[in-house]
Amino acid sequence: MTKKRILLIGDFSSVHSELKKSLKILGHEVVLVSSGDGFKNFKRDLDIQKDAPENTFEKIVGLFLELIGLRGIFFYYSIKPRILALDLSSFDYIQVINVLAIQRCGALANILFWKELKKSKAKIFLCALGTDYAYVKASLHKKLQYNYLAGLRLTTIIKFIPSLRFYLFPFYGMLYRYAVNVSTKVIPGAYDYFLSYAGEPKRSSIIPFPINMSLLGTPIETVPDKIMIFYGKQKGRGLIKGYADFDNLITKIKNKFPERFEIIVTESLPYDEYLKVFKNCHLFLDQTNGHDRGINALIGMAAGKVVFSGGGQESLEPYNLEGLTVKPLLNATPDIEDMLRQVEALILDPSLITKISRSAIQYVKMNHDSIKVAEKYLALWNVS
Repeated sequence: MTKKRILLIGDFSSVHSELKKSLKILGHEVVLVSSGDGFKNFKRDLDIQKDAPENTFEKIVGLFLELIGLRGIFFYYSIKPRILALDLSSFDYIQVINVLAIQRCGALANILFWKELKKSKAKIFLCALGTDYAYVKASLHKKLQYNYLAGLRLTTIIKFIPSLRFYLFPFYGMLYRYAVNVSTKVIPGAYDYFLSYAGEPKRSSIIPFPINMSLLGTPIETVPDKIMIFYGKQKGRGLIKGYADFDNLITKIKNKFPERFEIIVTESLPYDEYLKVFKNCHLFLDQTNGHDRGINALIGMAAGKVVFSGGGQESLEPYNLEGLTVKPLLNATPDIEDMLRQVEALILDPSLITKISRSAIQYVKMNHDSIKVAEKYLALWNVS
């Protein structure tokens, strides 16, 4: 393939950051525009981060403007000259993560942004990741068995307002429809989004998350008497990840197997420190509110840990499982007793830890090698 000029917009959990590295290795010119994904602060070529409100009044006004879709209009016009200076028509391919391309801005600012993309001569692609209209609708209509909106109640509705805006407020529906219309293809980044966009003619097959193969570890060969569990929380992500389920599981583990486990709980560690802390663990808790594996789970699997995350058979079927002797992870769901039974199975047969560890590494190598993932994107972009 001849050298291509590619613009990547937005970044969730380093997906575009890692994709950029691999595309450059393959000889292409890549520009990444993003906000850095909040506190994660991933590297980017053009920063479009909007500052968070500092006081209560600004937060209340900002939330109101965001709900009706008007937040960030002035911010958009302040960054527009820098975006246009990239010469959008000079790119062969433009890929945007999530319809809400400019985070902390409302629907109208993002519609204006998509209108500028449409004016370019590039092929435009939507990578379906993160919360959007399709995901929220699929969750509310029970198309997703596991989703973080399952905790929605009258008593908790305030906490879910930022997500519900995508479905309840008209400008966000307009943004969703316009972004899909502008896009050549909608590319699900995981099984949850594949289900969310069911019935959408532009939906492609899943292109997996890219994982740098330097993160591959060695399988767990020996299992000590005391098994180490790592539970890394991220501040403000409890509802999304299902931390309450894992909190209940840990309580039950401590009560039932008081001498068999050591449990390490952390919160919002910097990435490099995070990697060091879970290095010696055996079990790795990720999330209970998803069907598929996110970046966090895949990093744990790449390191050879026994990961608790979305691992139902239906979510594994779209991926390559050739040669795996056991499932590459444990299936985490809100069913605490089921998760406890899976933990007990590891105690009764510690060799399972070694087998799952090997399968986890092999699974990541077969499905998530960042270079191979980049080649899949290039192939789809080229033929679409």
